[in-house]
Amino acid sequence: MVLAGFVAGLPAAAAVIGGARALPYDQAIGRTRSAATAVLARKGSQSCLRGKLTNALLVMVASCDAAAERNALCELSNRAVVQPTWSVAFMEATAQELLELISAQAVL
Repeated sequence: MVLAGFVAGLPAAAAVIGGARALPYDQAIGRTRSAATAVLARKGSQSCLRGKLTNALLVMVASCDAAAERNALCELSNRAVVQPTWSVAFMEATAQELLELISAQAVL
C-alpha cells in the first residue's frame, strides 16, 4: 500500500517500478538514434521495433527531464511516447523525425 509517498518503507522517488531510468543525455540520444535507425531499416519484427523505439523514447524523456533539456527532440519524444497506437507508418515517420532532430543538434 502506498502511504504518504512511501512504498515498503522507501521514498516514492526511489520506488518507481517500471519507470525508465535517465541516462546521461548524450547516451540517451545514442540509444534513440540506434532505435530509430533499426525502425527505418526494419531490423526486427514490428512488435520488437515498437518496443525498442518505445524504450528509447522513455529513456530520452527521462534523460531530458534529468538534464533540464527543453528542445524539439525532447518535445517529440514526449509526444510520441504517449500515442495510443503505433502503426508502422507512425514509427517510421517518428524515427525519421528523430534522426533529423538528432542530426540538427549535432551541428549546433
